[in-house]
Amino acid sequence: MLPWLPPDGMARTVGAGEHWDAVRVPFSLGRPAAEALGGDCGAVISDSWSRILHFLTTAGATAGWEVQGTVPCGVTTYVTVPPLSATDTRLHWLRPPTSGRVGTEPVTLRAALAASTALMLGPRAGRLA
Repeated sequence: MLPWLPPDGMARTVGAGEHWDAVRVPFSLGRPAAEALGGDCGAVISDSWSRILHFLTTAGATAGWEVQGTVPCGVTTYVTVPPLSATDTRLHWLRPPTSGRVGTEPVTLRAALAASTALMLGPRAGRLA
């Protein structure tokens, strides 16, 4: 059992950066990325009420993260985690964690989200000074 998962019937706020980092993404960008990742996709938390997905990835992987339309969630960030049995359509697992796979490989996740973002929002423009 994964020590950070809450018991059935409860949600738990878990600090990112210890067991995993997360990348917060709006549904419009995250769903196509999850589909594109297919079997390479690790755990994804879905919050239907706020229309946000949290992709779990390796702890420390979001340091220096810059993908347009996404928000890195590393140390100092907390993520609300549903129990594995969550059936509530507001907070549940789009892709549940397994003992063999919790997070998506950071390089693979970055590529899938960048491709989804470029498709939906267009290429990233240069930074303003």
